[in-house]
Amino acid sequence: MKNEQLASQLRLAASILETGHPWEFLRVGVDASWRSPAKEPLRSHSFLDLFTDGYEIRLALATPGDSRPLHNPNNLTAEQVGAGWRLCLKEELGIAALDGQYQGWDSAKKEWETGCEGTMNCYTYRLPLSTPWPEAPG
Repeated sequence: MKNEQLASQLRLAASILETGHPWEFLRVGVDASWRSPAKEPLRSHSFLDLFTDGYEIRLALATPGDSRPLHNPNNLTAEQVGAGWRLCLKEELGIAALDGQYQGWDSAKKEWETGCEGTMNCYTYRLPLSTPWPEAPG
């Protein structure tokens, strides 16, 4: 791994450690697809082991434990959503708009905006990762 690639991976690892954001890994040149790590507390040495063994990491989309679908009409990737953020569920759209924590994706500018105007269903919205998922219905 080149120095600038390693630096980028270390910055990403630091943001994952700081925010607790979900992530995936791939062994470069060996694995055919990205895999999620085992469900265990993340430690900084875990990332260092990955890098020295030829692995690459990336953000994964945060999802509720019961696999309810995310509201993502703009088909954003985890990198576009950003470390420390999660997408809204469809049922959260009205709540997110009322409490002012949300940000909406401006597809023309390719950036997040607070207080977006427009139809709720047209925008992909994100909330801080620390915002708890709503209770699953029934």
